[in-house]
Amino acid sequence: MKACFRLFLILTFSGVVACSNPNSDNSNTNTRCAQCGMPTEEFQAWRSKIISSNAVKHFCSPRCLFINSQAQGLAATDSVLVTDYYEQQWIDGRQAFYIIGSDVIGPMGHDLVPVATPQAAEEFMQEHQGKRILTFQQVNETVIKHLSIHSQH
Repeated sequence: MKACFRLFLILTFSGVVACSNPNSDNSNTNTRCAQCGMPTEEFQAWRSKIISSNAVKHFCSPRCLFINSQAQGLAATDSVLVTDYYEQQWIDGRQAFYIIGSDVIGPMGHDLVPVATPQAAEEFMQEHQGKRILTFQQVNETVIKHLSIHSQH
């Protein structure tokens, strides 16, 4: 019985320490998308976030990030992070290249597929029948509406 209690204490303490580290990117946290409310941990390949001076907004996909940022606005000092399709690592969303119209479907349907380089964007276009490569600045309300229309069943 003492061994079970000790194990319980160790596991409980370990969980508290892991969850309390503000610098960790604990992808197992129960974070909800700031736009649609879906749990972001279920969509790690698509996760995105905006880090401002006073908050971090998590998103289940680049599409939700863009919908939110277009409605709420972005400050020049806000960091935008998206997950690179190939490397599955955080990349600067303002510098990323986004492919639309491909055969890759995100958690909310058709989405913007982020990659880090123009070469990766061209490779993705060939592999997944992408229609267009966009920069962060080129993703506007019309692009988002077009994605939404094609995602409806």
